[in-house]
Amino acid sequence: MVELRYALRHALVLNGTVCGYLASVQGGWGFADVIEDSERDAVVGKHIGQPRWEELELQLILPLPRPVADWIAAFWTGKVQSSRIEIITADLEQNAIRRRTFHSALLTETTIAKLDGSYDASRLTLKLVFQDARLERASGTVAAPRPLAARQLFPRLQLPGLDCTKVMPIDAFTVRRPVVEHDPRFPLQQGPLSFPNLIVTLPESSARDWHQWFHNFVIRGDNDNTREKTGTLSVMDERSTELVRIGLFNVGIFRLQGPIEIADRLPYVVAGLYCQRMEFTVP
Repeated sequence: MVELRYALRHALVLNGTVCGYLASVQGGWGFADVIEDSERDAVVGKHIGQPRWEELELQLILPLPRPVADWIAAFWTGKVQSSRIEIITADLEQNAIRRRTFHSALLTETTIAKLDGSYDASRLTLKLVFQDARLERASGTVAAPRPLAARQLFPRLQLPGLDCTKVMPIDAFTVRRPVVEHDPRFPLQQGPLSFPNLIVTLPESSARDWHQWFHNFVIRGDNDNTREKTGTLSVMDERSTELVRIGLFNVGIFRLQGPIEIADRLPYVVAGLYCQRMEFTVP
């Protein structure tokens, strides 16, 4: 019996620029709700409502191509950037098979994976909504570089007055700007931009300054704007190359748990930090 192997890849094209291959693509298909009519006869009547589109989810491997990095950076500043997205499916020889085109696409979420030294941390997830989509056949070859190999990624946190040299992991976090109006008959409308809290783990031996900040900021209530911190979170690979730099503004602490003791591990603490604003850059 002959085993058939049929592998496909998906290339991202952003506003006409080929941005390489994606780690995965999910969603983005059209549908309509089924509406049941009030019962008049022996059988309930059914019809469909307005056409709608599923959210589109894209996963990319760090480091990011410059057009994608700039797109995310603009999203994190609150700019509404309507984009044209194409997903070109190709075989292993980079022969194009089909193309999905998404018109008037808007970013609604960007997620940084958990930074814990694993290879899964190299994936960055984008979620989008869009006004319209088309599926069609494609031909020719895809002029994109070969897919990147996943890297081990680590956090490098810097906050003044705190020992952050042994921070790891930092839990996954998502920047969101949801759509508040998604009627296909009208332009998409987005709500306010929301930045997440950070959940940070570090050894108890490095937490003395953190305990003092928590005591002053939370317990004593010395937490006006002047006591908040400004810092950076860098995403580093195993060769200490900085792939992404995230500026952190108006950072405060709201929780500190520990020391936590479990078998085969040194005692550690877990800190919860709020952050009013973040800035995304690629060095």
